[in-house]
Amino acid sequence: MYVEDDLGSFTLDDYSDITLEHLKEFEIQGFTDSEHELDFVRLILAKSPVLKKMMVFPHYFFDKNNDSSSFTLDDYSELLFCSPCASPVVEIIVGRYKSDYSCSW
Repeated sequence: MYVEDDLGSFTLDDYSDITLEHLKEFEIQGFTDSEHELDFVRLILAKSPVLKKMMVFPHYFFDKNNDSSSFTLDDYSELLFCSPCASPVVEIIVGRYKSDYSCSW
């Protein structure tokens, strides 16, 4: 049974000694529907008291899945907006695939 401070496969109590007290902006590109990635992003939110902006951009294939049982970007946005958050002023941006970076291959 999960309590309010649970994050997927672990709880915030598991990381009670961590505080990201200098992190002001966080951006992740290539986000997938992995539970571990969502847990990581939620941990950043919960442990960053001066965070002003969090930007999450999915992998190209993230929204291409037609499987009705899979999560959508809107589902993940809602999960992030409802997650424990240490910063009272953080702006959470969940965008579409960001194509302004290039691959080396």
